[in-house]
Amino acid sequence: MNITEYNSKSIVALLEKGERPKIGDIAILKADSDSLSVTGWTNYADIDNITEKIARQELDEIKTLFLKLQDESPEFKSYCLNKKIIINLCIDIYNAGLLVCTLADDEFKWSNLKK
Repeated sequence: MNITEYNSKSIVALLEKGERPKIGDIAILKADSDSLSVTGWTNYADIDNITEKIARQELDEIKTLFLKLQDESPEFKSYCLNKKIIINLCIDIYNAGLLVCTLADDEFKWSNLKK
């Protein structure tokens, strides 16, 4: 991941405007004033092949990418302080990104697609 595509000020400005910058393999959205939604996409084409173990591994990979992004930008890291971070795993189905599961406050939840 490389923040050079955006500088840290532009990421914060985009988030504050309600935009969703895609940086590397993740997209970030300011969900509300207190939380950020960080989305990545599964490597699987069929949702039935995604077990909880696989989903947790992919969520961890998304979280790691997000933390690397923060490490590259002290200003962005400062912006993220005291915000709830919601990690989302999506699947591309017919060019639509559908939510598979989330991880927030160490709580794992399947979406309605997997229930």
